[in-house]
Amino acid sequence: MPDPVFEIYPVATLSNFDAEVYLRANPDVQIAVQNGECPSARYHFTVFGMKEGRRQDNSAGQELIDFKAKKMAKIRQILRDDLPFIEGDGYFDFLTPDLRNEFSIIDTHAVSSNDYDFLNLIERHKEGLVLDCGAGSRKYYYPNVVNFEIA
Repeated sequence: MPDPVFEIYPVATLSNFDAEVYLRANPDVQIAVQNGECPSARYHFTVFGMKEGRRQDNSAGQELIDFKAKKMAKIRQILRDDLPFIEGDGYFDFLTPDLRNEFSIIDTHAVSSNDYDFLNLIERHKEGLVLDCGAGSRKYYYPNVVNFEIA
């Protein structure tokens, strides 16, 4: 099986729970707490987060940023030049304002999280790229997997 380079968001448990890092890894919860829709990170974690397998941010740091930059450079080489996009910090956004309006697409961090069930494919194509359509939020970072998500 392929070895991930980083575990991006370890699962939050009763023994490792930290409200600050939990909120950093779960922006939807952070917004709910800020808006008064949820009393606290701890409340969300005990009522919902444990059942959902919510994760915490371990801030992998500069090494992860460097790996992402290498992947972005690899992807940039194969992008079509006739489609407009915005390059963000670790992502390409091809959704124009017209597409967002026409199909009611909104930015959200409330996406599903699940483990990979195609590790053999990732391993077989470790020198290339594997596109994960409907990626959601992933626990592990693989340098050859391109996560694609529209929520």
